[in-house]
Parts: sequence; C-alpha cells; structure tokens
Amino acid sequence: TTEEENQFVSELLEGVDGWLGGKLESATWTWVDGTPWVDSTTFWDSDTSAPVGDNDCMKMKAETNTWITALIAVDSTADKYVCKKVKPTTTTTTLAETTPTTPSHEPTQ
Repeated sequence: TTEEENQFVSELLEGVDGWLGGKLESATWTWVDGTPWVDSTTFWDSDTSAPVGDNDCMKMKAETNTWITALIAVDSTADKYVCKKVKPTTTTTTLAETTPTTPSHEPTQ
C-alpha cells in the first residue's frame, strides 16, 4: 500500500470510517485479495498492528486516514467497505493469414 493508495481509499470513504480488506490470520496480517502484506508500508493509527482483544479485521479512521483493528461482529460502526479487485490477466491471440501456394511442376532435365 502506498501513500497515494491510502489517500485514494480515504477519498472513496468520503469522510466516514470504512472497512478495509486486511485480516489477521495466524498472527499475520494479510490482504483478502492476496496482495502481499508489506509491514513497512502500513498506516496504523498507533504505530502498532497488534490487535486489541479478538480484533481480526481493520478499518480506516476517517478523521486521521489511519488504520485501526476492529472486530466486525462487535464494532460494526463503519458505514462503507473498500475492497481491491485484482484485474484479470488477458491473453491476446494473433491470427496470421496465410496464402495458399500451388506447387510448381516444372519439367526437370
């Protein structure tokens, strides 16, 4: 996650708290879309990603554009959700047109 991406998400949320696609699994934060988690590019509110209690999800605080841990079942006060969709890869097939040739039957000497 870059500063630009974090700012973009903040703008999408339009001034309200919003759920992000981060989830704590086996004591490790992951993105639900499979994007690799990079600890050096996170925007935690309190300089720590340690969950409080059983919090295993994350949301963005609107007033600071920072991330906090949350438990969806209890702390469901976020009004919006932001999920990143991975763009599917496309394959291009090029068809070449061929011109049929007629074998020449020239007499041999």
